[in-house]
Amino acid sequence: MNFGFNFNVLWKHLNSIPRKTARSFKRMKGQYLIGEEETRYGKGYTLITRTTGFLSRTVLYYRRTEINHICNQLKNKDNIRILDYGCNTGYLLNIIKNRYPAKNFELCGADINPHALSYARNNYKKATFFDINKDSFEGGKFDFIILSHVLEHIEERKKLINNLKEKLNKDGALIICVPQERIRGDCSLVQIVYNFLRLRFHNPHLVKIGYKNLDNLLKDNNLKIKDHIYTHFLYPFKTKKKRPDSWSLVATCKKIPNE
Repeated sequence: MNFGFNFNVLWKHLNSIPRKTARSFKRMKGQYLIGEEETRYGKGYTLITRTTGFLSRTVLYYRRTEINHICNQLKNKDNIRILDYGCNTGYLLNIIKNRYPAKNFELCGADINPHALSYARNNYKKATFFDINKDSFEGGKFDFIILSHVLEHIEERKKLINNLKEKLNKDGALIICVPQERIRGDCSLVQIVYNFLRLRFHNPHLVKIGYKNLDNLLKDNNLKIKDHIYTHFLYPFKTKKKRPDSWSLVATCKKIPNE
């Protein structure tokens, strides 16, 4: 069965990556916080995320459920700006474009992984992609900002949420997806194995974020959860309540009035 990925290329990259950890760094670019390691992302990592993402959207159903929920919130919208912050290879923006080809959506993506951005720019010409380390976000504020499986990787989460809120229109929505893990990292086992093969014993998820954690974080930034769902590994794949097999929490967040 052909899933559209060359696993021989992936294995080649796994064996060619230098087995040492680069000095970590933190920096600010404009209003956006960066807190990653210089060698954390590469072609091998990009191939892994593309592969696992593809499988979770096609063979499995939990990621597809999550994406459908996000897309359904755009069904009655038009003439809006959308930012996918932490867009990886841009596949979510491409799905939105294909789902609503007649709508006038201005699609923007932002990421820190140069390999993922290169893939996105080469394959998805209808969207604009920003390098968070280098580019500024121009063209005004956004009507929808998607923060999908990013927050658990960030140390200064409050600052990031506040910065994104400043780029959100008054009546705009911030859509946040966070994994619902039983043990920190159990939703990113493939990435953990990848790091282990590189002799980098690093859990990509810095923290577990539940509903109460997210609610408190948002309140600290004058935001609130207007609606939410949980997606699950097993059927039914979407409910309002968390289950032992939950994959993610998807929260639609709004600015608190008179803020």
